[in-house]
Amino acid sequence: MTRARETCGPDDNFQMPVSDHFRKSKSLAAVEVCLLVAIIASGCATTRNRHPAKGQANVRDWSGARLIMLPFMDAAAVLGAETGVRNPFTRRVYLTGKPDPEAAAMLTGMFLNSLRKLADVSVKQVNYDPELWPRGMERETALELARSYNADGVLAGCLYLFRQRRGKRYSVVEPAAVAFDVVLLDARNGRIAWKGVFIETQQALSENLLSLGDFVRRGGRWLTAEELARDGIEKVLKTFPGRRK
Repeated sequence: MTRARETCGPDDNFQMPVSDHFRKSKSLAAVEVCLLVAIIASGCATTRNRHPAKGQANVRDWSGARLIMLPFMDAAAVLGAETGVRNPFTRRVYLTGKPDPEAAAMLTGMFLNSLRKLADVSVKQVNYDPELWPRGMERETALELARSYNADGVLAGCLYLFRQRRGKRYSVVEPAAVAFDVVLLDARNGRIAWKGVFIETQQALSENLLSLGDFVRRGGRWLTAEELARDGIEKVLKTFPGRRK
């Protein structure tokens, strides 16, 4: 912009009055700022359109969709116990607990029941053993299954932690802890259309005042791992795109 003023500005021998020069300088500066803002805004808009965020959800109404659901993977058993593992669909890293295949099966059933009650979708459970998924091909395998069932999408979840409370409902030695996530893959393009994540180790109200709402809703008691998982499912399904209004 400075070069443009040198080329198009007044003759070098002409002495502009200080007040006029100051007013014109302010005017030129304002124009420059406006142009700069416009260029930056235009560039940002172009960048957003050309390069959508990785894993960005599809804008789609899933009401009435036909879905299949794969059993929750027990990540501790399949990917490694008490260590950091990477979700095969989102690539996010989680810490696992001890293996608990029964908990994964129970979580699958609870999620299916809640989804059918809360969402306007048709869901069929497919009994495909997550341990048989070829490593590195989980997404492709899930999409192939969805298309073989002529489904619009596939739900796939991972259970990372399922720890029972040690103690009773009003007094515990160790509270329950649950961590899982679930994704909805669009069979048309393979993208993640929705994902839900729940990670919680129940805390006493004195440890976390922000949990007051949960504390009151849960009756001020310590939940079992099953109860905590059910509560987590209800929470993640609040954002499900096919949820009934």
